[in-house]
Amino acid sequence: MGGRAKALGRTNLFVICSVLAVMAFSMASAGFLFYAMGKALLTDLYGEEVVRELTQINRAAADQISLVDTLYSQMLQNPLIYDNLDPVTDAYNKKSPRERRLEIERGLMGILSNHLLWNAGVLRGVYIHDADGAPAAGSSPAAGLPAPDASDPYLQILTGDNSPDSVYFVRNIYGAGTGRRIASVTADISMREWARLFSEGTDGEWYIFLCNSSIFLSFGALPDSDEVSAAIIAAADAQRGFLELTVGGERYLTASMDISSADLMSVTAVPADVMLAGLRRSLAPFVSAYALIAALTMVFAGFTVYLAARPLHQRRLLLKNAEIAALQAQINPHFLFNVLNTIAWKAEIDGSGDVRDMALSLGKLLRANILAHDKTVITLGEELDYTRYYIHLQQRRFEGKFTADFRISVPEDTPVPRLCIQPLVENAILHGFEPMPDTGVPLRLVVSAEPEDGGVLVAVEDNGAGFADDDRGGNAAGHTHIGLENLRERLLLYCGPKSRLTVGSGEGGTRVSFRLPGK
Repeated sequence: MGGRAKALGRTNLFVICSVLAVMAFSMASAGFLFYAMGKALLTDLYGEEVVRELTQINRAAADQISLVDTLYSQMLQNPLIYDNLDPVTDAYNKKSPRERRLEIERGLMGILSNHLLWNAGVLRGVYIHDADGAPAAGSSPAAGLPAPDASDPYLQILTGDNSPDSVYFVRNIYGAGTGRRIASVTADISMREWARLFSEGTDGEWYIFLCNSSIFLSFGALPDSDEVSAAIIAAADAQRGFLELTVGGERYLTASMDISSADLMSVTAVPADVMLAGLRRSLAPFVSAYALIAALTMVFAGFTVYLAARPLHQRRLLLKNAEIAALQAQINPHFLFNVLNTIAWKAEIDGSGDVRDMALSLGKLLRANILAHDKTVITLGEELDYTRYYIHLQQRRFEGKFTADFRISVPEDTPVPRLCIQPLVENAILHGFEPMPDTGVPLRLVVSAEPEDGGVLVAVEDNGAGFADDDRGGNAAGHTHIGLENLRERLLLYCGPKSRLTVGSGEGGTRVSFRLPGK
């Protein structure tokens, strides 16, 4: 007898380990597939966001250059400046050089006092020189200014060796009457403060370049080597727009555009690892949630297999409790994966509000399972709370496709078999609502509990597609009625034949009801 018991124990252990091994492999495969699909989806979304941000930075740089260029048009329109620079005007010929300089500086201060870059501390000084190179307004800085090309009529951007933080915007001014060059205007821009205006809010590891054949300006982070910068700029110069390229074994995402007003190319680049770091942070909560659900499922499944492998002389009630644990451990894999997918989409599209509510409901649902796993009978209030959590998650999954109404007219401390209402709600949603096309007709789910003949009549009614009472093998969508059949047998076992589960027609859908003895 002892040998048979040992053999049976080894057989049971082998069955349990085999089932758990198969489940572990299946869930690990499903988890890997979910992670891969989620990573691919979020990678595409991150890539689109990076392109938008890169392009936005380039456009901001172009706007800032245009803002600097407005200085020159304002000077040409100011008579205090232009008339005292052009030798053919009366103002120029009737005033001494000192008077002309004072008038020019008065007009210049009027322009600067209202200019955004001056007030933001980006513009550090404006220097005007006449055609001979003599200062006409604003003394030249002690470090000296770079010499502009006197024959270039367009905006020139120059740098100086003596002032590494300065970038100089220079434009020649020509007389309206003669067309001859009468002066040059140099704007001294703080490179650090100027870059802050159009790169504010970007990641600290992003590279920003402004360059042409004669100038190279770099903002933000600096690549590890000049070769990386040269390779990024060369690729951007060969093809404008968005590019993915690999330099030195590292992948970069770049975007570039021309700034025609200054004959410059704006290039912004970000290492792909920076993007993937954010991607990993986004996926981490979902991986943790899936691991928790998988662990709980394995625990419940192991307990179920252990009970199922015990000798057949065990009481039928203990076997039914094992079936409840199996039902609780499953909660339908389709549902779990759909919830995870919904959480991922909501996190990307709607922000954190809906995600928080769904995570809380899912946590409460799992917690209710754990705390009540050893109870055969619970209160009606506990069963309704469990059902509400389930409905809340399904409403988020189906994006408000149906509403739920609870009509309870009996005390919520009434004892009921555990998981006696939730399986009916699940069948109503999966068999009644999920197959329904979107016709605009509002779908309704009603859960009721009312007194009847000294007991309690519990009903779940929907106006969905419905299903036949004898349809126990599943429908076209792949769903089964295991939970419904399990409930039918448990009600007969616990409450007797008067509690028979009844399936009938409701308002255009299905009504499933049963009777409990009450207190």
